[in-house]
Amino acid sequence: MRAKARRERISPAIAFVVKRQRTYQRHSIAELARRSGLARGYVTDLENGTAGDITISTLVGLARGFDVSILWLLDTILKHAGIGQFAKSRTVLKREVDG
Repeated sequence: MRAKARRERISPAIAFVVKRQRTYQRHSIAELARRSGLARGYVTDLENGTAGDITISTLVGLARGFDVSILWLLDTILKHAGIGQFAKSRTVLKREVDG
C-alpha cells in the first residue's frame, strides 16, 4: 500500500477510535482534553478527522487520557485503518522505547 493511501486511511481511523473510546469511557471532549493535555478544539478536530498531521506526542497524550498503552492505541488505530497488525512489532518497538 502506498504511503499516501495509508495516510488517507489513518485520519478516519484515528477519528473513529478517539470518538469511540471517549464515549465508551463516558468522557466529555473537555475531560479528554484535560486528561490528555490537548486543547479541546484539537480533540474535536481529531474526532472529526480534520486535525491534519498527528504527532507521536499527540498519540501519547491520547493514550494517557484514555489510560491505555500507546501500543494498544496504535494497534487499534491501525486495525481500523486496515493497515495490518501492529501487535507483531510490539516486541521490537518495546525494545527501542525501553532502551
